[in-house]
Amino acid sequence: GKRLRKVLYSLNRNHGSFPAGSYNTGVAPSIVAQMIAEGRIRRWGTLPPELCVPPEKFFTELNKRNIKVFVE
Repeated sequence: GKRLRKVLYSLNRNHGSFPAGSYNTGVAPSIVAQMIAEGRIRRWGTLPPELCVPPEKFFTELNKRNIKVFVE
């Protein structure tokens, strides 16, 4: 019954010839699209990601692509 607030952030760096902003902007939706195609996301459409994207799996995939997420 208590409210909980967590702040997540990522440190953006260039990835080879890709600027940090472009890389991070493109990777996240690509991961979600792959998760939909693989059947790991069963709900999509006009839903906020927190209702349909499994966070642990999503952050694991970001980490595999050298996008580090930190929790305050």
